[in-house]
Amino acid sequence: FTYFSEDSCAIFNFTNLSTGPPPLAYSWGFDDPLSGPNNFSSLQNPSHQFTTCGNYLVCMTVYGPGCMDTYCQNVSVLDITSLVVLCKQGYTIPLDAHCMAVVTPGDIDDGSFDNCMIQSLTVSPNTFTQCGNFPVILTVTDWCGNTGICNTSVQVIDNNPPVIIGPADVHITTTNNNCID
Repeated sequence: FTYFSEDSCAIFNFTNLSTGPPPLAYSWGFDDPLSGPNNFSSLQNPSHQFTTCGNYLVCMTVYGPGCMDTYCQNVSVLDITSLVVLCKQGYTIPLDAHCMAVVTPGDIDDGSFDNCMIQSLTVSPNTFTQCGNFPVILTVTDWCGNTGICNTSVQVIDNNPPVIIGPADVHITTTNNNCID
């Protein structure tokens, strides 16, 4: 069989090149257990979308009248297209009542994208306990483990006014008529 990928997102089209007297039946195994029931096909020329990058041993068995033959071939799934990582600029976040501010990737991400699929986004550092301007890094990881980063800054402010709690009023009485100021 032969195969080709229409794009770099692990969708492969397989073409059966076997010959023999009809009727022929086909059984394909894609060595991709995470794809569940799509890990197998009985089509003559199937397509398969692999669940992650890596190496797979794809096997095709052809059944004909009185005979059977299996052919296996290694298929490498790669994603060599770089991620595009975009950070918002000038993000401001207030401290909460406990003097803490937590920044999420959604607060910082400005539309990062990948040709296939983004697996995760993280911000570091993501927790602040004082006011000021702080550098942060947004890290984006795609489905094959490729990463990209962008740098930005976060301004942490305090919107909570101070509260002064004083003692209760104190009344002092003296019995001495000679009070000194």
